[in-house]
Amino acid sequence: MVCGDRRACAPVAAWAARAAAAVVVVACAAPAMAGPAAAAARGPRPAPPPVSLGALESAQDTTLDAMGVPTQTLYGLTNEVAVFMPAPAGPLAPAGSAVRLVFAHSPLLDPATSAATVLVNGEELGAVPLEASSSDGAVAQLKVPASALLDDRANLLEVRFDARLAGRPGARADDPSAYVRLESQTLLRYQLFVPPGTPAPARLDAYPFPLIGAHGPAPARLGLVLPQPANAADLAAGLRLVADLGRRAGGQQVAPEAVTGGQLDWLHAGGLPALVVGGLRRLPAAEPLLRAAGFSHGAGGWTTPDGQDVHPEDGIVAAVTSPWDRRSPIVLVTGDTDGAVTRAAAALTAPAGLPAGGTFALVHAGGSLAPAPPGPRPGETLPFPALGGQDLQVQGPGRHSVSLTFTAPAVDAGGAGDLELAVAHSPVPAGQRAALGVLVNATSVGAVPLDRDNEQMRTAPVRVPGSALHPGRNTLTLDLVLAGDGATAQVASDARLRLPGAPSGAGLQLLPYPVFNDPGGVRVVLGGADDADLTGAARVVAALGERAVATPRLVAGYASDARADGGVLVLGVAGASAAAARVAGAIGLAGPPPSTGGTQPSGAVRELAAGRHPVLWVDGTAPAALTLAGDALARGALAGAGATVDATGRIRALVAEDAAPSEPGVVTAVKVMTAVAACLLVAAVGWQAWRPRREEP
Repeated sequence: MVCGDRRACAPVAAWAARAAAAVVVVACAAPAMAGPAAAAARGPRPAPPPVSLGALESAQDTTLDAMGVPTQTLYGLTNEVAVFMPAPAGPLAPAGSAVRLVFAHSPLLDPATSAATVLVNGEELGAVPLEASSSDGAVAQLKVPASALLDDRANLLEVRFDARLAGRPGARADDPSAYVRLESQTLLRYQLFVPPGTPAPARLDAYPFPLIGAHGPAPARLGLVLPQPANAADLAAGLRLVADLGRRAGGQQVAPEAVTGGQLDWLHAGGLPALVVGGLRRLPAAEPLLRAAGFSHGAGGWTTPDGQDVHPEDGIVAAVTSPWDRRSPIVLVTGDTDGAVTRAAAALTAPAGLPAGGTFALVHAGGSLAPAPPGPRPGETLPFPALGGQDLQVQGPGRHSVSLTFTAPAVDAGGAGDLELAVAHSPVPAGQRAALGVLVNATSVGAVPLDRDNEQMRTAPVRVPGSALHPGRNTLTLDLVLAGDGATAQVASDARLRLPGAPSGAGLQLLPYPVFNDPGGVRVVLGGADDADLTGAARVVAALGERAVATPRLVAGYASDARADGGVLVLGVAGASAAAARVAGAIGLAGPPPSTGGTQPSGAVRELAAGRHPVLWVDGTAPAALTLAGDALARGALAGAGATVDATGRIRALVAEDAAPSEPGVVTAVKVMTAVAACLLVAAVGWQAWRPRREEP
């Protein structure tokens, strides 16, 4: 319930139920197939229509959870939690932006003097009393005026909790009876372009919004619409775009659903954003989408809305609102040739290649695209641009935590980096203590006492172990505890983090390293062309993209196209199948990994070595098992050389023998025959030694 700038509290259970209703889990189970020919032989199978999420708002939601700030219980009379939220994806609307505060607190608090105060960039939005009715959990929504927000940089969201115990005015500042809980579903909503209740306009300059970013705490579900059958160029373009969406999702899980057969029916049903990717003449949705985007077709071919002729080698990228349901955002990536499709996809992954404010882009053959940023490398020094060039200042006694995110590559877990912070603070009263704690991904890595030595601005180095970092988005939290009325502290904006060196080994916890880091790019080998197979594969690629620092060069195909010319990502090729044996031989493995077996859906993720190139092999008991593996990868829950994940999300480590590829059949047969011969020899010797002997007369 929204009550303007002041407060509006509703039972958290009701809000959570509404949020849960928007989360849809799609589990697809179908037999694995060898490639497009098998899919075509079975005939087109209409795809299930998408499940509507309701009206798609032109709003960008970012939760604390997406920023790596978990639910936390805060003890004591005064606490403040501040988070630098990412910049808006596009121009802010005059109204509609809001903060949704999800919280709970001790039932012993005095509502007259206890409150949660919400600020954005230092501007107070309102105070929410901590009343008995909200102690078990509540939601408050507060409007954010557009004037309080920055449109070109991160915005600082602050929540200040003042907790006073009823009837105990003299309670200690650290009394554990005075507690509050800030839930990680707390979010900042940017209303973009248009007023609330209006679908997002079709524009490319805010991409990937609104395909992702408009789903609150739920995974970002979207369709990946491909031709049936999809050829190598279609697959490579689609999967590369999915990996790029994962990388740019800002901590939100991306959950693509592949649609090939019955795609017009799926799009007509509406309700989900979609990426429509593939050759113009093989993609049934391409023509109606081009016309909806303002393109026209004549005797000479297609013409853009501004009168340009589209040549066969030109790639086309067009943003359009669905002509079927009139609200779902769709981005079309197409062209007459495979090369045109590849160029169009490359333009969409390079933000500088898209026109500002435009709805389409024509990517000419021979044109040059600005290269995408390569991302940070091990050993480099990272700044923190979220600070915006201004010193960070906190004031008042109590605990103040400030969090911001940064991107890091895979690094040596046994090494260490250095965080350089310049700090200053007001004098600490005699007999009291103040300190600055440093956490990386909610793990404490060091502390700096605030004393006389650093009252004036002084650099305080903090050692950051490589084991505290992980590939992709990381969260740095500065936890300041100040003492004394009028206490203040400052952290200079020139903070820097020198990363540890490159990893000395591999492991699932370092993914997508080393597969995405291969100089030859990434080759994706798919086990089937059915929608269930492609959905599972897309979920895995999106999850790997979420942990990447750059979008990889990528080619794709089926088992017959397997080769080791770069990092190899094998998806959905069952270890016990004949196709697995062919793939293993083609990429230089001694044999395919053993099958996990079992009757329940279970996914397996293994890192293997094939000569100079790394191999990541993801398969399972059914196509839906790839989705399980993708979800586990998105959670960053895997480690070691191999692991399995079942339908409940339970993860089991694979021992070295399970993770390693099997030996060729000839070698195995020789070993078995040798063992049998050895056993027979031992038996014969034993018989000779122990058999009864006839006594001589």
